[in-house]
Amino acid sequence: KKQKTMKLLVFLVFLIFAVTLIESQTPDFSIAEVDKYNKVSVSNNSELFTVSLKGDESYDNEIYLVTLEGDRYQMGYDYGTLVGQLAYNMYNTIVGSQIKSKILLGLIEDFVDWQWEYLSQAIPQDFMDEIQGITQAGNDNGIESLGKIIQRIIVLANLPSDLIDLQYVLEDELQDFLKKLHLSVEDNGVKERFFQTITNEQFMSKLRRVSFEHGKGLQCSNFGVWGSRTEGGKMYSARNLDYAPNLGVNSFKLITIWKPTDGSYSHVSFGYTGLYGALTGMNQHGLMVGEANLEVDVETFFGFPWILRLRYIMENAKTIQDSYYYWEFTSNTVGYNHLIASGVDAAKNNTHCALAIETMAGYNGFFLDNDPRELGATTFDYNTNETVVYGTPLNEAVWRTNHGYDPIIRSHYMWKKFHAGVWSVERYSFIYSALKEYEISNTPIGYYQAINITSIVGDKGEQDPYVCQNNTSGTNILSVTYANNDDVIYAAWGNGADSNWRPAVCNIYVKIEMSQFW
Repeated sequence: KKQKTMKLLVFLVFLIFAVTLIESQTPDFSIAEVDKYNKVSVSNNSELFTVSLKGDESYDNEIYLVTLEGDRYQMGYDYGTLVGQLAYNMYNTIVGSQIKSKILLGLIEDFVDWQWEYLSQAIPQDFMDEIQGITQAGNDNGIESLGKIIQRIIVLANLPSDLIDLQYVLEDELQDFLKKLHLSVEDNGVKERFFQTITNEQFMSKLRRVSFEHGKGLQCSNFGVWGSRTEGGKMYSARNLDYAPNLGVNSFKLITIWKPTDGSYSHVSFGYTGLYGALTGMNQHGLMVGEANLEVDVETFFGFPWILRLRYIMENAKTIQDSYYYWEFTSNTVGYNHLIASGVDAAKNNTHCALAIETMAGYNGFFLDNDPRELGATTFDYNTNETVVYGTPLNEAVWRTNHGYDPIIRSHYMWKKFHAGVWSVERYSFIYSALKEYEISNTPIGYYQAINITSIVGDKGEQDPYVCQNNTSGTNILSVTYANNDDVIYAAWGNGADSNWRPAVCNIYVKIEMSQFW
């Protein structure tokens, strides 16, 4: 009896400590309201603003906000007119600074343009019309190859995070080409010669620089939580982009709002100039979308590039049921974990209000909350040589980092033995722990608690996840928390440079009230 009592006391002490830890050692973020949107320029019915914050806090560089309103071509043209120079500058800051040789840069751009020929085949005409508008605006405003730059960034965003896995994309393209010639990839050593040519180390090392494949970046996170776990049963959701520290993109922060006049839903994305699509975003009905890398060995570029696909979902879907339909209507490329969270479903007190989608070429693993495939799922820990449980789903919450739970996806997962896979499981557990601690302490999750969870899980480099400081290793460059039912979004970006670099989750979350823009 004494032993049982002692164990219970130890557990209660640990529980109190854990709950205190999550509240008292919240990562050092802050929240700021917008003081003013300062109009910079106008193109037809579209406008470009800079964002001023209330109080003393500010970012080192401007935050831009652009509203695009019109038909497809017009929205693209206005984007090119208002943001084109910033997009051109961002591309050259990243690509030009990494590759000094014009010859090698030309070869890489030729390679990326070649991949666009495959990747563009599944893009709906609406989006192609927008890109045509951007191209024409570049021509009219003397911005060289603006349309090409936008296309290249879409391709670079769609590359596998481990570029060695690009071989699966290229093999798929090679098979398609040889099939038309009634040949096989095995005939006369075609496959071996092809890969020796296209994946030589000098070429791949430079492509890594352009695609920002650094260290343990490209490890992102998403979650959605609602119902009995939240204030008023509302939906709160989030997306972290862990990419690479100190990239030099701080001058190009951009919020983009599309207001199509063809009846599609208005929607917003958060990211950077030139990245024409959605790293994450929400539509006028409170439907949020997000992405995290999922490294698998079944990949293709005969599919819908994800940063445009997420826009397509926002343009067409209100609910999780809508999202199922429009997702299956389109096709995958390389491996990703996506998350969709619906404010409409939460407002209706529906049972399932968020959806995780684990993808690879030709296959989707769909997950709602508390899925039995996730519950009790185990993996082999190569560091300890032990089998460990790594699936802990909950009711009224869905979340993902960079590994999967669908059995077919798991059989093709490439990071089982790598630090990236271990770190993904750790970050998954950070979200689970935070949700459980709020549950046990009877703390309803509101916007502040949702931002807190978002901030904890974002990569801070070698630091404790509960501690923030300037560092050169934290890879989190974008962090966004959504109060879906309130039409309010909190967005943070990385800030500073060199030794003063600070990850987004440790910075200012800017409160954007979206109702004024829809």
